[in-house]
Amino acid sequence: RLDAVIHLENAFVEITKGQEELPPKRLHSFGHYLASPRAFERLGNWYAFQSLVQQQIRPMTNELAQHIKRRHNEELMDWLRTYRVELDGLLEVYSSALQLQMHQQVASVKDAVNALCPELRTSLTLPQKALRAVLSTPVDAVVCGMQRPACFKELVALHPQRHDAIAAESLVPLMAHPSVKFGRRAART
Repeated sequence: RLDAVIHLENAFVEITKGQEELPPKRLHSFGHYLASPRAFERLGNWYAFQSLVQQQIRPMTNELAQHIKRRHNEELMDWLRTYRVELDGLLEVYSSALQLQMHQQVASVKDAVNALCPELRTSLTLPQKALRAVLSTPVDAVVCGMQRPACFKELVALHPQRHDAIAAESLVPLMAHPSVKFGRRAART
């Protein structure tokens, strides 16, 4: 798919060669961007990629379509239809790859947490594991950063009165791990 999108972007340059008022290259170079060596790393994660698609790529593709429609050029209209199909397919491939990467990372973190604190195996998700661990310590308040509303609903369902407390000694390896961010601040008076 990437090769097809890049080929179409190159074809657009050829089709429009010598024409006036061309749309900016940024509107028809997504394949070239995604083909760059570090693009996959720069995309970050699935959530960031979805945001990029919805907030930049889709609007820019629509802007490109407006430029092309104003020209009343059937060859460019055919090009646009093909480009959108191929670009959509490419974006789906990248989305699937980033989603798989995210699931692998989550599984890896779950395995690590379960190895450090076996009592957390009964909590299925990372938010549940995190809240259960924190609620088993002498903490007055917990602030959670969540990327999805479903995470908040999940944590609310695990109300302190409904969780199985974990023995403090079982939490020691987990809380001592360098990647666990757990801090205490003095209460304000």
